Amino acid sequence: FYSVYPNIDLKKFNNYENYFMKNYNSNMRKNLKRREKMLFNDGGELLVKKFNQITDKEFKEIISVSSSKETEGKHDHFKDKEILSFFKSNLELKKNKVILAKLKNKIIGYQFIYLYDKYKIYTGLSYDRNYKKYGIGNLLENYDIKNTDFKKYDYINMGPGLEKYKTYYSTGFEKIFCLLSKGNNFFSGFIF
Repeated sequence: FYSVYPNIDLKKFNNYENYFMKNYNSNMRKNLKRREKMLFNDGGELLVKKFNQITDKEFKEIISVSSSKETEGKHDHFKDKEILSFFKSNLELKKNKVILAKLKNKIIGYQFIYLYDKYKIYTGLSYDRNYKKYGIGNLLENYDIKNTDFKKYDYINMGPGLEKYKTYYSTGFEKIFCLLSKGNNFFSGFIF
């Protein structure tokens, strides 16, 4: 079976300004600018850290932000301690960055990003549902894209799923095939 990953083919654009004008419609461009200005005027900020620079206090705030998804009936992945442990161990092993949205020094959104030679993979975006008016998810995505070196990276993989917001940013889709193996016998090694 496979999953679809929206992606942004950065090779199609010279730089962020070129991407911004060609990929976003005029409404999206206005909304991003308006919401970013509102966040900053209210004392908010967007900043980048590596996972190993995240303090214990900040990580607890990230976990709290993640759990706010449950108010909308969405799954809080970090509620499961094994998933949380697996996620943290991957971040400790792989080159990464974390984009944080803060308001009055409190984390209200985050985006985890794995960095590879020619591409990035977005994982784990969430925002505190009490701050929807800022469009934090959109601001986090746009902030990273705006600060991406279009000459260094070929594309951004936005992670699995077809959430509507991803289609605003993506330029295409990539199929990722999964192989599940069950058992440990002669036939479990065959791929059909």
